[in-house]
Amino acid sequence: MMGSMMADLTGMRTTINNARKKNGKDELSMDALLVKLFEEVAYVWPRVGYPPLVTPFSQYTKNIALFNLLTLEQGKGRYVMMDDSIWGMILGKSGKVPGEIAPEIKELAAQKGFEFTDVDPHTLLPNALEDFKKEMDENGWDYGQDNEELFELAMHPEQYRNFKSGQAKKNMLADLQKAKDAKLGAQVSIEEATAFKHAKADAIVSPVKGQLFWEFQGDGEAAPAVEPYIGKEYKEGDAFCYIQAPWGEFITIPAALGGQLVEINVKQGQKVNKGEVIAYIQRNEEK
Repeated sequence: MMGSMMADLTGMRTTINNARKKNGKDELSMDALLVKLFEEVAYVWPRVGYPPLVTPFSQYTKNIALFNLLTLEQGKGRYVMMDDSIWGMILGKSGKVPGEIAPEIKELAAQKGFEFTDVDPHTLLPNALEDFKKEMDENGWDYGQDNEELFELAMHPEQYRNFKSGQAKKNMLADLQKAKDAKLGAQVSIEEATAFKHAKADAIVSPVKGQLFWEFQGDGEAAPAVEPYIGKEYKEGDAFCYIQAPWGEFITIPAALGGQLVEINVKQGQKVNKGEVIAYIQRNEEK
């Protein structure tokens, strides 16, 4: 949790301080902001029912506190940027939290039309094992001794499919090529190396100055997330990422003409300038 807090604070500090500047407040140092985050975690934790501070619930609690710091500076109040996973924890979809949910959060849930539940969380998950068996059969994949291959697909479907399709090997070769390109870049100019490397790829460019987020929940809600993996496929017009402009608006960045993600240049929460390249997507017909 501590490592995640520090990483996210680094990305959010500029946005929070920009909001403070607009309100005539002094900027916060990283140490001061960390103290405020600890205080906000202490405020939030009992109000969301004292969830156990282990993954993923510690991350959810931290995320609530972190985005509260931002939305409070923006004058929007608390609990504005809570995603489906956070609400799932609060509503009991991951199991009943030990403590009582605060009245203001219950009221907010009611306004959104959300319902609390005390059912066994396992019953909320569909039994998808038969679907995975069907996928194994259709592809002619061996279940393995004691069905370990089947369970590997069920637990890590995306990674397993990449392995069986050969995409994992392609990703490895892409990483190898990236290392070779880095060596090449030491011998030629950056412009020459970039042009050579991405001759068949579309650059995803930020249309405005702002802060990048990989996930967006709607209604002004963004959520911390890991970067998409190299090799991920996009269709034309798919949402690729989101930029929060200085005036607070979230702008959807489309995945150009679609294709396969070959490089990411911007991390979660990082500030970007207008015209800066976020990533490169290689069109399928040109692979």
